[in-house]
Amino acid sequence: MLGLITRTILTILFSLGLYLSTLAQGSITKLDEKNGFKDAKLESDVSSFSHLIDEDCGSSEAGVKCYTRTTDVLKVGTASLDKIQYTFYKNALAVIIVTVKGRENIISFSETLQAAYGAGKRPYEGVNEVEWNGERVKMSGEVKKEEGSKELVLTLTIISKPQIARSKTDRVENRKAAMQKAISEL
Repeated sequence: MLGLITRTILTILFSLGLYLSTLAQGSITKLDEKNGFKDAKLESDVSSFSHLIDEDCGSSEAGVKCYTRTTDVLKVGTASLDKIQYTFYKNALAVIIVTVKGRENIISFSETLQAAYGAGKRPYEGVNEVEWNGERVKMSGEVKKEEGSKELVLTLTIISKPQIARSKTDRVENRKAAMQKAISEL
């Protein structure tokens, strides 16, 4: 039943996005122009952020650190946000994750996103996700039921494509170096 409600909300949000995109001048180019969320710019150095609190992000990858900020205003328009998490790779902001809880907040926040960036696209049918794909920035939103609760949660992920590419390149290089070391120990 909850899956049906989630799909219904996403269908409404997607349809609303199509409607709003005809009213507003939202476009994917604005996603690249904004290059972040609120005052946080992707690829910014961690030293340009203040009031950071370490946050567990579940990554064991070298060079990855996650934070929240005590000074963040957790509001966009009429939507209350639950959390904004900043993920840095080698001290440069790579990912911003915004969490929004509750049906009304999700609808309000989604309307604002769609007015700014146009209607997102579903990566494929049957998935509870909408994404916007710019040249330098990828943004995706997914609605799920919160674990252990019936409350709906929207997770918006804003990704710096150049930072993610650097991370992938570094992982490949690290694997190559580890393999060379292992071969030399034979």
